Amino acid sequence: MITIAVANNKGGTGKTTTTIHLGQLLAAAGWITALIDFDGQANLTNSYAVETDEAFGTPGIVDLIRNTRPLADVLIPVAENLFLCPSSPRLDDVADEMTTRPLQIFRLKTALDSAKGLDVVIIDCPPNLGSLTYSALIASTHLIVPVEPDGWSIDGLQRTVSKLPELQKEIGHAPQLLGTVATKVREDLLAHRTSLTVLHGLGVPVLAEIPRREGVDAEGQLNAAYRPVADAVIGLLEKGEGVGR
Repeated sequence: MITIAVANNKGGTGKTTTTIHLGQLLAAAGWITALIDFDGQANLTNSYAVETDEAFGTPGIVDLIRNTRPLADVLIPVAENLFLCPSSPRLDDVADEMTTRPLQIFRLKTALDSAKGLDVVIIDCPPNLGSLTYSALIASTHLIVPVEPDGWSIDGLQRTVSKLPELQKEIGHAPQLLGTVATKVREDLLAHRTSLTVLHGLGVPVLAEIPRREGVDAEGQLNAAYRPVADAVIGLLEKGEGVGR
């Protein structure tokens, strides 16, 4: 199984969009895929119209991290070969709890290490380098960093990537950087073209440049644009590179 953290220290870079379209493409190709909403804003969860508070009684990521439900109980089928582990605002409380219960930071890894029947797990991380993002990085075999073509997003990429050697030193494991995805690209803007030149010069693989899409066919166009990212993951799956982490 391959586990991919989709993370960037900056918000608004397309982490949730990347998670959605990558998951859809992998599932459509026949790979059993789980999406984990690891952000208390629950944008990924809301995109699938899933409600996850006590009134609805739907279990989710909070129950998994608090060790009250196993992974199998918190995965909801949302399409063929595609499952969602939903979030809720209560996840922010869990992030706070990790400061006093530090072993919780390993709960996601523990749950995924014992997962059965999944080929890929994609973790949609919050827009910061707090305890939840570290928990996701610890649990992951690979990392994708979405980046808008601007200086702040590129700084977020560099700061996120800079944490990998620290993780390797501290716990003996860090996810492999699969690459970055340039999102919301507008080729007609000089600032975007300049930032893309900077991005390509960093030495980080640029898996795809995703144009800004609008209109009734936006979803289909985005799926097509994310195809190279899915192909990169499928290449890993076919080589069995997620096994034995």
